[in-house]
Amino acid sequence: MPLAVALFVFACGGDDKDTPSASPTPAGPTTPSVITGPSGSGRPADSTYVFSIDEVGLGANGYVWLTNFSEVPASLQGLYLCQPPDCFALPDQEVAAGDSVAIAASAETDHPGVVATWSDLALSPTDGELGVYVSEDVGNAESVRSYFQWGSDPHEGTEAAIAAGFWVTGYAPTSDNATRLYQNEGGLWLFEE
Repeated sequence: MPLAVALFVFACGGDDKDTPSASPTPAGPTTPSVITGPSGSGRPADSTYVFSIDEVGLGANGYVWLTNFSEVPASLQGLYLCQPPDCFALPDQEVAAGDSVAIAASAETDHPGVVATWSDLALSPTDGELGVYVSEDVGNAESVRSYFQWGSDPHEGTEAAIAAGFWVTGYAPTSDNATRLYQNEGGLWLFEE
């Protein structure tokens, strides 16, 4: 009977239209639930937990797409985008509920929604990591708010991200020619060439 169940599960799998070109190690960030602030405030109790990394443009003109996944507006102020050990203080930019903004690697980008440029942002197609933190202490699990890695495992920030519950073992797939890393509707990370 267990074989029949296994065959049934395998046969009922989805189509292959969103299957990446590489065979990845399963990985994925987790998104914490958001607790809203005082009644009528329209703000989360701790707005540092409402941003997730949802897309990464790779290469010299790359970008990081941050999305406010809460139901209320939130500011990027007090947060850092980090590629451990380096960090960049995010601007005092309010992001509406459900909206996204980009942090660009170059002022030359024509990507929409850019709110800041971090020229030291290294977005190699083959390997890297990014995290949103509440301090520049990237080794402290209590500072992690969102995390993403691709290409290999582990990176400098991996251990703290796992301890904080924002990452599981593994990495997102990529290739030498990848131009973009993104999540599909099911939350799987894929790459585009």
